[in-house]
Amino acid sequence: MNLTCPWDPPTYLFFSSNIPPLLYYSHILSIVGALIFGAVLFFKVRKELSVKIFIVTISLFSIWILLDVLTWAANSADIVLFYWGLTIIVEVLTYAVAFYFSYVFINKRDMPFGLKLFCVGLVLPIMVYLPTHFLLPGIDIATCNANENPLINLPFSYGVEIVFSLMIVFVAFKAIIKKKMEERKQVFIFLLGILIFLVAFSSGNIVGSITDDWNLAQYGLFGMPIFIGLLTYLVVRFKTFNIKTFAAQVLVIGLAVLIGSEFFFVTTFTNQVLVGITFVLSCIGGFLLVKSVKSEIKAKENLEIANAGQENLIHVMNHQLKGYLAKGRNIFSELLDEPMYQPVTDSAKGIIKQGFESLTEGVGFIQQVLTGSSAATGKLAYAMAPLDFKVLVNEAVEKQRSAAADKGLGYEVTIADGDYPAIGDAIQLKEAVRNLIDNSIIYTQSGSVKVSLSKAAGKILFAVKDTGVGLAEDDKKRLFTQGGKGKDSLKMNTNSTGYGLAFVKGVIEAHGGRVWAESQGTGKGSQFYVELPAER
Repeated sequence: MNLTCPWDPPTYLFFSSNIPPLLYYSHILSIVGALIFGAVLFFKVRKELSVKIFIVTISLFSIWILLDVLTWAANSADIVLFYWGLTIIVEVLTYAVAFYFSYVFINKRDMPFGLKLFCVGLVLPIMVYLPTHFLLPGIDIATCNANENPLINLPFSYGVEIVFSLMIVFVAFKAIIKKKMEERKQVFIFLLGILIFLVAFSSGNIVGSITDDWNLAQYGLFGMPIFIGLLTYLVVRFKTFNIKTFAAQVLVIGLAVLIGSEFFFVTTFTNQVLVGITFVLSCIGGFLLVKSVKSEIKAKENLEIANAGQENLIHVMNHQLKGYLAKGRNIFSELLDEPMYQPVTDSAKGIIKQGFESLTEGVGFIQQVLTGSSAATGKLAYAMAPLDFKVLVNEAVEKQRSAAADKGLGYEVTIADGDYPAIGDAIQLKEAVRNLIDNSIIYTQSGSVKVSLSKAAGKILFAVKDTGVGLAEDDKKRLFTQGGKGKDSLKMNTNSTGYGLAFVKGVIEAHGGRVWAESQGTGKGSQFYVELPAER
């Protein structure tokens, strides 16, 4: 026999005289806020694992809200009991997924498999007891409230929720101890928000189970908007999900939803017209606001890129100037101090010629940078044209031969037969090659420097191998970065700026190639490789 509750059947499943007005307001506000926040995250950064888990969390929360409304509205005892049981399992699953989300959000990595199994083990007993009479032995037909078994329900549902809450606190405080101050603030704000949501979510149900006053449970749902508000603050303040217009979009959508919801409450035609006009104006104003914020963010990003480019350009020029001028300074210093060059002899003319060529080449490079680069963005401009890469390698190799000889280093050059046609900026590419050879000579105290050039599978491969100081693991991480220097580089090269290899990387990548370095470790030499596409 189907027992009925002491109120009329629901209309459209959700509308019933048994439902207090506060329930609609708390449930609609919570579910709309959660879905708006989740939708914006999904369309912006859905590839992030934390976002995917958060969407599952709010989906479970939304299902719980719908089940709760259905439970209040239904007037059939067996249907109420059915919905009631489902809300219990969905609530526990919400806690489990909320812990998963918290772990990934705080630690920026997936949860270990063993911990996932532990979470499944916590939830499993509730799923086993759910279809039985042990969890909900019956229903009070006078109030249509389910009779919960305190020996089962308290330890296996509310107890599990407490365990998940404590696990979230443990993960958060463990991270707070290890992280830097700025990251600690993020974790603490997140912890505060998730706890407010979970405690508010369950407190009403716990009080309802004890006192049978289920109206109190409705206030707990306001914990979700508070949690979303704190998450929004994290996104805007700390750029947690890197959504640049997030705050403006959420504000506009939330405002439109709140104004639109007034259509369900106003009754007169005049009020409906006023609400309609307000709704349209808010949508138009919101669209213009988001568009304005996007334009401002874009302008700011362009300015930051330009500033970074200009700074890098200055460092590149500084690096190249130091190399050229230092060589010229040393040559002319030797002319002034060494009596063997007084008066100027034929041998002196040769060294003077080297100094002159070095300074001339340096001035030419700087002139090209200044005339060909964009002052607005700080980017190098490349004069792309057909060239023979073998020719410019030979030129760079010959110019560095005397430097290797002065240090008593072996200097081997191996160039495989064939043509090496390419498209590129000959001056910039030669500078990149010269930088690599020069580096190997500077950081090799004894032994040899070997230069090789070959071609295979449509690729040109240039390599410089030395028996020098080698590369430590920490040094490898800083290679090819702006200002990146080895920890002992200044001991061997007082002119080191840390921008030489960054310059090489920029040039090679601008030509569609790649550059990398290998080393067995400190004191075991280094190998630098450049790969460029060959012109067919």
